[in-house]
Amino acid sequence: MIRFWTAAALALATFAAIGCSDNNSGMYAAVPGGKATSYTVSSGGRYTLYHATRLTDSGKPDPSATQQVASFDLRPGESLGFDWVTDKAHMYDPDAHLNLQAYAGSHRINLGGLSSTHERYYWAQ
Repeated sequence: MIRFWTAAALALATFAAIGCSDNNSGMYAAVPGGKATSYTVSSGGRYTLYHATRLTDSGKPDPSATQQVASFDLRPGESLGFDWVTDKAHMYDPDAHLNLQAYAGSHRINLGGLSSTHERYYWAQ
């Protein structure tokens, strides 16, 4: 039964994170519900990870409820995005959850679990 719930949670997280890049909005990767979970940088530069705790009526992050988490300089060809990871020590606990991990090049940031449906993380330049 535990494996069923673990598989269901992984499937839900995967479906919530699938999509393509939305370069027109300035966001290169976003979760959950973003159009992309990863992006390969075509031109170098500084990319910043943001955390929004509220969305506007159109579903975009509300600037007044958004804060910068981290920034990294990337070279062309490097990747940035998000992965959902399990805590192996607690993967069989009935109330275990997936943790969100952001990456940019060789940098990794564990963001923990999401606490609200209005919460979003995204990379922008």
